[in-house]
Amino acid sequence: MKEKKLNLKKHLNTVVTLNSDYLNLLDLMQITNANFPIGTFSHSFGVETYIRKDIVFDGESLIKALLLYMNEQLLHGDLLAIYQIFKLLPKQKINAIWEIDQMINFQGLARETREGQRRIGQQMVKIYNELFNCELLVEYAERIKNKKSYGNPAVAFALLAMHLKIDLKTALYTHLYSTVAALTQNCVRAIPLGQVKGQKIIYQLKHVYFDDIVNKVFTLDFKTDFCKNIPGLEIAQMEHEDTPVRLFMS
Repeated sequence: MKEKKLNLKKHLNTVVTLNSDYLNLLDLMQITNANFPIGTFSHSFGVETYIRKDIVFDGESLIKALLLYMNEQLLHGDLLAIYQIFKLLPKQKINAIWEIDQMINFQGLARETREGQRRIGQQMVKIYNELFNCELLVEYAERIKNKKSYGNPAVAFALLAMHLKIDLKTALYTHLYSTVAALTQNCVRAIPLGQVKGQKIIYQLKHVYFDDIVNKVFTLDFKTDFCKNIPGLEIAQMEHEDTPVRLFMS
């Protein structure tokens, strides 16, 4: 009987050790899940303006709008910020990371989008700190509390991804996917399209366009390309501020 108990204990210890190899991946899946409560369901980031003007009205036109967002604001903003933080953190250039938080906030011309990103970023930092033990995220929360930082989704995600020892490309693909998937689901509700159609759009974007967008990140120059946007999308985001009837906050 004693021998069986010892063997069982050894077996349980082995299982725990093996499963721990996958915990970081599971943590990554958890924080990028659509049900993670950071408030992304409340934002269209200007796409609702296109829907109201009948520029976006079906699956094909939605894909065009999403590609515009992915190749401009998301690429030159969030993804380039994540890339830069992955370069800065190993060199312990922490102040430069906090500067990215300020830069990405100041570059947001559309008030609703700027405030929406800030709210999402602050909520991410809050929940991350309730789940994980990451010193930089604790410092980030303190800076937000003292109004030294604003809070940004890309900055928060990059800090946690490095804490979880996620490699750069996986971090870029994951943030790209979670952002686009959430925005697609919001637009599917607004147009409206069926949920299955929404999943097909996400599948198409992943398989056809994601590689190209992530690869572009490595060709950009942070000094000249960070937060570089085209006027059309920002104008749509500004116009949304005067929309009397709306589904989304931005």
